[in-house]
Amino acid sequence: MAGTGRRDRLLAQLLGGRADANVSFEAICALLRRLGFHKRTRGSHHVFRRKGVEEPLNLQRDGAKAKVCQIRQARAVLVRYGLTTIERGRRVNAYKYELIVYWSAEDMVFVADVPELPGCMAHGATPAEMEARCARILWKRPLQKLASGEHFG
Repeated sequence: MAGTGRRDRLLAQLLGGRADANVSFEAICALLRRLGFHKRTRGSHHVFRRKGVEEPLNLQRDGAKAKVCQIRQARAVLVRYGLTTIERGRRVNAYKYELIVYWSAEDMVFVADVPELPGCMAHGATPAEMEARCARILWKRPLQKLASGEHFG
């Protein structure tokens, strides 16, 4: 399905934090619906809700694009709730790596270490911030490997 490929690329762009100012409003709306969100429109506000997701996502147009700050909020929600891949209309968690999470008293941050990926670590002042950074790293690493021609082991 051609549409699914576009949605997968948009999801990769969104999760990778690339080109937040270049996200089509219609495309992000379609992606959120595909991830199980329901839309309600109030004036210029398009509010997306999903069972199991506490925060509503509010999107507004900026011409044909979505507002950058709202794209960042959408990314944070998708990462926080593990809405990171699309597979036949169902949400699937793409990350199958073991995470060792601990508090670093020396640095005053939460740290996540991924034993299967040497040198792959993320940190954050809160568990949510640490998780979001870890998700971005785990999403980008396979893309970087593909771009460099490396094989997965």
